[in-house]
Amino acid sequence: MLKQFLEYSPSTQRGILVLFILLLGAIIWRAWPVKWRSIDVQFTYLTAIDAKKTDYSQRAENEISTGDSKQEWNLHTFDINYTKAIDFREMGFSKEFISRWFSKKGEIGFVKSYEQLVNSKICTSEELDAMRPFLDFSRYEKRNGFAPVSEQQNEPPKLQNLKININTASIDELKKLKGIGDGFANRIAKYRDKLGGYHSVGQLHEVYGLPDSVYQNLLNNVVCDGTIQTINLNIIGSAELSNHPYVSQKLAERIVNYRTQHGKFNSKEELLKVYGIDKVWLDKMSPYLTL
Repeated sequence: MLKQFLEYSPSTQRGILVLFILLLGAIIWRAWPVKWRSIDVQFTYLTAIDAKKTDYSQRAENEISTGDSKQEWNLHTFDINYTKAIDFREMGFSKEFISRWFSKKGEIGFVKSYEQLVNSKICTSEELDAMRPFLDFSRYEKRNGFAPVSEQQNEPPKLQNLKININTASIDELKKLKGIGDGFANRIAKYRDKLGGYHSVGQLHEVYGLPDSVYQNLLNNVVCDGTIQTINLNIIGSAELSNHPYVSQKLAERIVNYRTQHGKFNSKEELLKVYGIDKVWLDKMSPYLTL
């Protein structure tokens, strides 16, 4: 056989050697551990997805630079054990989370309950709060008539007739709402303090990171009652005014400068004369203003 090989021309011999090397490489690649190839392939898909999201990435960078970063989720019911990297990415999970999950998945095995996921310490509190309403552990429930092993058996009851006043509720009371864990409960309370109280249930949509699907689920179980803290437009200084989430430092300075030049405000509508203020902003901010 070697003699026959040597009888070929040099170019033919090179071609045969290249073909042999390619075949050998294919055999080695096929024999390589599957889990590593799977992760590499999935991250290749992620790169392709990110390439199609240039506008989104640029927008996210701009938001981060201005301090207005907000995680965008597109969650739906899923079994975390069978979710691919590309599916995680499309639901809004970061590459850092995906890397963490697949690097630890082999060590912890199948996650069969919410408690097991929490104890694995793979996820941040924000990630846990976001995914909790959508995690599906139904296939791991016991089939012999006993209680399921999922976290639902230890979860506080989410009563259909539950009504929580978002202006007076404690952290523990907020956690009774479906989809609200420690992270979101604290954010709702902190945002309430920054605002001076909620004047509308719709303001929950402004809570950092709260998925729209969770917000929609809350609407039937929350009310917004009570007084809110107001700001006297004719007294407050720009530094204190800018502490309100709806007022930037520049806008606060413009409002105070306008008051200095034209005298006290006679009506809230007079704010429309200040550069940068429109009716949408005024309608949103008006409940917090007095003269």
